[in-house]
Amino acid sequence: MNLQSRNYQLFMNIVPEIRTALSSMGYSIMDERINQLMGLCEDALRRHIGNLDRAIEQEKKDCESDYLYERRNPLDSRIAS
Repeated sequence: MNLQSRNYQLFMNIVPEIRTALSSMGYSIMDERINQLMGLCEDALRRHIGNLDRAIEQEKKDCESDYLYERRNPLDSRIAS
């Protein structure tokens, strides 16, 4: 199952909440394992957010580059259309 959402901040904020809720229940080997899994989820979300941020920045640069090219070469953009 793939989870898709644009509200990444919600996911990032819920991880510490789950950890806090689990830690208040007492300590066991299962609690430690769940804590490790939550850490893995948090790391994966941070990497994904970083990848999205880089992709957004690249798209902005590409759009600016295209815009500047069209401003400097108006005839080229009309011929290509």
